Amino acid sequence: MGKRLDDLDDNPLPPRADLAAQEKGAQAFADQIRELEEDETYQFAWGTLVDIRLTVEQTNRATDGQRQAVQNIKDGGDRHQRQLEGWNRRGGSRRYEGFKGKRW
Repeated sequence: MGKRLDDLDDNPLPPRADLAAQEKGAQAFADQIRELEEDETYQFAWGTLVDIRLTVEQTNRATDGQRQAVQNIKDGGDRHQRQLEGWNRRGGSRRYEGFKGKRW
């Protein structure tokens, strides 16, 4: 059926110590995002990073979804950097290896 009104907790917020730790973690996460914003590798997601950072700073909390989104952006930037390094090392993309030497 559900809980009676007397059984409900009067204070739905976590204890004060938990809130302080959560705010400290959110501030560290916002600082991490700010560093990514300044890095040219992640310019493709600059708008998303700014929006996430502003939300984290306003709410003083970071959700798992926000953390996962930033991790995905970091992974994408790192993957792109590896591709660029491979491009420069090989002198071209492997995708078009089959077309070398062919004349149309």
